[in-house]
Amino acid sequence: MDGPYHGVTEVDVSVCTPSELNPVSLIFTQFTVGQVGTLVRSGCIAAGVTPRDSEDLLIAVSEIVTNAIRYAGGGSITVRRVAGGLLTVVCDSGPGLPDSLMIGRLASEATEWPGLWLARLMCNEFDIASSPSGVTVRMFTPCRAAAGSPAGSGRLGSAEPDDATMHAGDTKL
Repeated sequence: MDGPYHGVTEVDVSVCTPSELNPVSLIFTQFTVGQVGTLVRSGCIAAGVTPRDSEDLLIAVSEIVTNAIRYAGGGSITVRRVAGGLLTVVCDSGPGLPDSLMIGRLASEATEWPGLWLARLMCNEFDIASSPSGVTVRMFTPCRAAAGSPAGSGRLGSAEPDDATMHAGDTKL
């Protein structure tokens, strides 16, 4: 299925485990959104993400996927193990975010875009690229060894992904 989701095809996520060499991608709609959670959970397990950080990532992904379904009818998600953790990328082909939305304006996001605000709070690293042809959200979650604390909280962890991996070619809002 080649189309608005950058050539990503549907896969049977029940048999997939993401790796650095083979990221797993899935096209989702309102009818297949349940597969997204399965994909993210298996990615967290494969990357060694702590249970708390896995829950936080699932909440963040749920909020971003809900927005993609609401404003674009669906999108794609890619999960990839990278050095130090798990990189999750959600893309849609919707109208993009309003120009007035600034990355550092959490108070504005909390009232105008509560799902986006919540997702940002739940992730160790969170990056948005938006254009009139869609939105791409990248979320990095550290694995146990990289988390830097016994609790392994992604929100407070010290691990940072390779900057080139997180922001390759994207324009941040």
